Amino acid sequence: MPMYPLRYKPTVNVEQTPSLNKQGLSASSLIRFREGLVESLLGWMATCAEVLIGVARAIHFWTDLGGISRFAIGTNSHLYLFPSASAPTAPLIDITPTIAYTPGAPSSGNSPYSLQIWSLDNFGEDLISVPSGQGLFIWKPAQGNTPSTLINSLAVLTGGEISPSVTLWVGITDGGFSVAIAGVVKNITGLNFSAVASQADIVAVINTGLGAAGTASGVVASDGNWQFVLTITSPNATLSYANGPTGAGVTDISTMLAWTTTTAELLAPGGPPPAKNQGQIVLDQIQIIFAYGCTPVGDGAQDAMLTRWCAQSDYQDWVASTTNQAGSYRIPHGSRLVSALQVPGMALLWSDVGVWAIQYIGFPLVFSFQNVGQNCGLISQKAAAVLGQIVYWMSDHGFFIMAGGGPQQMPCPIWDIVFKNLDEANRDKCIAGTDYHYSEVWWFYPSKNGNTGEIDSYVKVNIETNSWDYGPATPNANPALPGTPNQFSRTAWTDQNQPGSPVSVDLGGMLQQMDQGFTANGEPIVGGLIQTGYTDIADGAEIMSVDQLIPDFLWDGPNPELEMSLLFRTFPSDAPTIMGPFTITPATEYVTLRIPRTIAMPDGTSFTAYPAVRGREVAVEVETISGFWRWGNNRLRATPAGRLP
Repeated sequence: MPMYPLRYKPTVNVEQTPSLNKQGLSASSLIRFREGLVESLLGWMATCAEVLIGVARAIHFWTDLGGISRFAIGTNSHLYLFPSASAPTAPLIDITPTIAYTPGAPSSGNSPYSLQIWSLDNFGEDLISVPSGQGLFIWKPAQGNTPSTLINSLAVLTGGEISPSVTLWVGITDGGFSVAIAGVVKNITGLNFSAVASQADIVAVINTGLGAAGTASGVVASDGNWQFVLTITSPNATLSYANGPTGAGVTDISTMLAWTTTTAELLAPGGPPPAKNQGQIVLDQIQIIFAYGCTPVGDGAQDAMLTRWCAQSDYQDWVASTTNQAGSYRIPHGSRLVSALQVPGMALLWSDVGVWAIQYIGFPLVFSFQNVGQNCGLISQKAAAVLGQIVYWMSDHGFFIMAGGGPQQMPCPIWDIVFKNLDEANRDKCIAGTDYHYSEVWWFYPSKNGNTGEIDSYVKVNIETNSWDYGPATPNANPALPGTPNQFSRTAWTDQNQPGSPVSVDLGGMLQQMDQGFTANGEPIVGGLIQTGYTDIADGAEIMSVDQLIPDFLWDGPNPELEMSLLFRTFPSDAPTIMGPFTITPATEYVTLRIPRTIAMPDGTSFTAYPAVRGREVAVEVETISGFWRWGNNRLRATPAGRLP
């Protein structure tokens, strides 16, 4: 009997009817396309056993000058670090700012764009972060496990020279002094110098007393004496010292510090950064922080269309002058700026309606702004990604790329699945991600069908073959616990993990590394499937009698297994004859496709016959049970059964 191969195009198409979508896939979940063939998705494994507090909306990877690589993860209420080389049992490092930071709600509900999303980037080895609607924060590797601090202008109070001898200090067990920070006097008391043996010890005692108020340092002058310097980060950049005494019984050490100035000088004469920002990126090559959705110079109401940037290599100087490259520009079209992204050769800035190309041109204008596309705005702050030299993003009505001439909308054969089912009230939660290992771009989004207000679905495209697939709100990992997050909801994603596959954060607050093993962090992967369109078994003119399936798959993993069903029909309006599901393993040679039928004889006796299944066209359903599989040369054995049903 002739053999008929079951071969399918590497893409899912829901825009065509199942009969029109011949040799194509009509439904999918947790699969990918590789080498033109469909295969099951690999598993994932938690990289950190500790659970994040809050819902993660951003993750960033970078390496400091000491060679230590870290992930920074921002949730609606916390900012965390996790060294990438750490064992999964290592704890998260909480660097959430303790001053000038307000946590946000885990969801924006019916108020789109009010969600707190962190913008995370690195300025050299330092982490720059902006929780949307708030100020700019910085964390330096030298800080260790201490919180991020607000970037502001620095005030410095310089001391006079005193003798390097410590004999003047060791007798002081309750020293103190006063400083006025932004007009508010702060008393520093309880400084015990009895155990000091060096100038460094003196500085350490003073720093202990200062706490979060500032930093003390000491330098040796050219004549061998010592100069004391006090540095304070102040919102208004004003600092002065007040004469003691600082309290009853307290030894006033202000004269021993011998300050020569009573008012601090600004290290950043241009002024502090914006008090409120929607987000920021760091332009690496020119060492400029570029913020958007900012408060103007001199403070005031936040302007959703205003961009501002700092002076080159100076993240504390944000006001333009003839001696720096700080500046600002207001985008004239749109109602709000959504996000910015550094891409090869330039930066892109999206509003809700369009996209702007930003290029560095140097002093005096610093940047050029060119509107390169309209009606192609960004749906959310994290919905754009770069793969190679091409930018991909999701708007509220389609997917776009920026390659060469300008924005181009991507033909999408699963458009209906995404945009007819998008939970628009929570569209600001959509995120994009890439997987360089498989040339894939992912988008995760909340769906109406999921009805959770959170991310529960995804869509992705393989850019080499333009192969699209999707995954709906998958079943719970534990069906006994209804309402728990589905296995593959992801709220933050990064592919910048060297070496290694992408790292993402799930709705349960776990850091998960993709393409690891064959399970969902040790649990069976639930919901992996494909469903094909209906393919003519021969040429579609005749009804075929099919009696055997010869499966062919590439397998991997322990005890790989899948279930396979075949759906036969003669006309598109027919209810299909379903054969299966059949358990398929590497040991399965063939599957018999015969239907038991009882035949009644005229004499009242009967017997059971096993005729082959009949149909003009066939569709296939495959569900992953365990392990890994890739589609091969699956075949049906069939013979013509005539033209009539």
